[in-house]
Amino acid sequence: AMVKRQVFTDHHVDVLGVALNRVPRALQPAVTGGQLRAMFEKEGLAFAGGIPDDPLLSTVRLDEVRAALGASVLCGGGKVNGSGKPGASPLDKEFSDIIVASHRVEELLELLDDRAAAGLPPALVITSQDRQDIVLALVAAQVSQRGVPVSGVLLTQAGD
Repeated sequence: AMVKRQVFTDHHVDVLGVALNRVPRALQPAVTGGQLRAMFEKEGLAFAGGIPDDPLLSTVRLDEVRAALGASVLCGGGKVNGSGKPGASPLDKEFSDIIVASHRVEELLELLDDRAAAGLPPALVITSQDRQDIVLALVAAQVSQRGVPVSGVLLTQAGD
């Protein structure tokens, strides 16, 4: 923090204080304790605290990805009633992992199944629109009783 403060100062940027990001939960009490705050204040830096390392803070919603890419919704963009929150959009799903599906369908389904068995949250699957085998397999998996969960599927178009 002291080195970075000097770099900012050299570039005529005021440093207001320090906040630590992605602090492991086990270290949270030590970070929020007074010793670290006193050390920073001794050096003339205000200490704002530590932001815990929480997976929820690193997730992205499907609607954010759609908006950022200017993507069109081909299927599933309507409102959900019944299984989800009333009036909630299926694009209001969070994910933290991305799987680029360029392998064989069997390998993709096995990977998704292994993720589900390990208790990992559903991922966003990215594949080329010409991989109809993958698209059909993912659709079939979603409607089957033992289907593998995915947050969404992003189709790409070669050359665009």
